[in-house]
Amino acid sequence: MLVKINEIEIDAKVDEQVEKDEQSGKSFIKYQLDFTAQGKNNYVFISGLLKKDEVHLVVEEKGINFTAKRIDHSSTYKNILEENTIVYFGVSYREKTEVDEVNDNDWSVLNGIYINSLRNWVRTRALAELLEDKGIISAAEYLEKLDVVAKRDKDEMEEFFKNGPKEDK
Repeated sequence: MLVKINEIEIDAKVDEQVEKDEQSGKSFIKYQLDFTAQGKNNYVFISGLLKKDEVHLVVEEKGINFTAKRIDHSSTYKNILEENTIVYFGVSYREKTEVDEVNDNDWSVLNGIYINSLRNWVRTRALAELLEDKGIISAAEYLEKLDVVAKRDKDEMEEFFKNGPKEDK
């Protein structure tokens, strides 16, 4: 199957597997690419390409066209690496997400606002629309409750944005 990694065309076997991120607990699709190349020059070139943490990955046959994060990679060959040596490569990627933009160990006020705004924006709007559509609440009741909760939880929210989540003890 034709694969493009940063515009470099490679004929590779492509497998997809659903996996779970250990930190977030969210599922993602792991794309495993397996292929061969011949010779020392190709080995050096492809090894450099596969060591990049982020690449643009295109597999038109599967509708893949996105910035990808490398999960892992490997290469192996027999005997001495020469120009006629066959090298076996394996690399796995997943699609890059907006959460990847934030380093978990580098918490800042802006990181807290960014991550929580994205998550809560969608959740809140979805729930409010469902409740309104089912006639459980009106838009006016919802807006009134937003005002009450914002006033009540103001100090706790400010503390979170300044210092990050509290560690469980």
